[in-house]
Amino acid sequence: LVSVGNLAYGTGPTRADYFDGQISQVAVWSASSGTDAVLTASQISAIYELGPGGNVKTDYSTDLVDYWTMGNQTGEGADDTSTIYSQVTGGQDLTIAGGMAAPFVQHTLTHAGTALNHSTAASVYGGSSLHFDGTAVKSLVAADSPDWKLGGDSDWTLECWTKPESTTGNQCWLSHGDGTSPRTGWYWAFYGTSGGTAHERKIAFDYYNSGTAEVQNNTSPGVIEFDTWQHVAVTYTSSSNTYSHFHDGILVHEFTDDSTVTATTGELKIGTNTQSSGTEDPFKGYMDEIRISSGVARYSKSIERFANTFVAK
Repeated sequence: LVSVGNLAYGTGPTRADYFDGQISQVAVWSASSGTDAVLTASQISAIYELGPGGNVKTDYSTDLVDYWTMGNQTGEGADDTSTIYSQVTGGQDLTIAGGMAAPFVQHTLTHAGTALNHSTAASVYGGSSLHFDGTAVKSLVAADSPDWKLGGDSDWTLECWTKPESTTGNQCWLSHGDGTSPRTGWYWAFYGTSGGTAHERKIAFDYYNSGTAEVQNNTSPGVIEFDTWQHVAVTYTSSSNTYSHFHDGILVHEFTDDSTVTATTGELKIGTNTQSSGTEDPFKGYMDEIRISSGVARYSKSIERFANTFVAK
C-alpha cells in the first residue's frame, strides 16, 4: 500500500496521521543493480532549487521509480479528480481516496513574436531569467482565462523580480484586457525618467473599464532602481478594498478604492501592454520568478520585518 498524505501500515490504514497542507513533487528512488539510489547533498540542494514547478526527471531520473507531481507534469497522464498519475513510465498511479479537486494545470505561455532570450547572464534563482529587449514582439502571451480577471470579491497578488535596463518611457511587467477602443483591462507598470520629476521611477497599477479609469494606484516617484535586481509586488485586500505596493519587502504605497477589477477579457501579456498596436510600454531588462496569486494578498506591512530576504543573491 502506497499512501500520500497520511501514514499507513500493512494492507490498510489501521493507523493514520493525516497531513493538513499542500504536497507537490513526490518522488521515489529505488536501488537497481550496482546503485544505491541515495541522492547526494548537492543533488538534494539542486532539486530544492527547482521549486514546486520543476521536473526532477530532467537530471535525476536514474533509479527514479515513481514521481507524482500533482498536475505540474502531464507526460504520463493528466491528473484529474480520481487519479494522480506517476510521471515515470510503468510507475504506480495513485487513486484518490475521498473528495479532491483536480490539480491545477498550468497556463501555457507563447511568444508574441520573436523568441525571447532565456538568459543565464542574470538571475535571482535557478541560474537563468527572461531578457526583454524593449520591443513588444519580444513578450509572452497566455490565452484568456478567468484567473486573469483578479476579481473584486477575492484577494490577489502580482509579483516578480525585475532588473530594468532602460530608464526611458513607461514599461509594463504584466497586463490583461482587450486592445480595442474603448479599452477594458488592467496593467502593472513603472515610469522611466523621461516623464518629469512628478512621475519618474514610480510604479503604477491601473484598471480601465470601457475607456474610463476606475483604478489608478500609483506610488510616489523614485521607487524603481535601474540595473539592479529588486522584488516588486502589488496586492489587493478585498475586506478593506485596499491596493498595496511593495518594493523589496517594504510597503511603499497603499490606496483604498471600492472600484474592483472584474470586467477584463483577453490575453495576459508579460513584458508589454495590451494595446492593439502591440507596441505600447514594452519592458527592457530581466524578469524572474513571475507569480500571479488568486485568493490571497501575500504581503502586508508586517513583511517589512523580513525585508532582508528580498535582497537578490
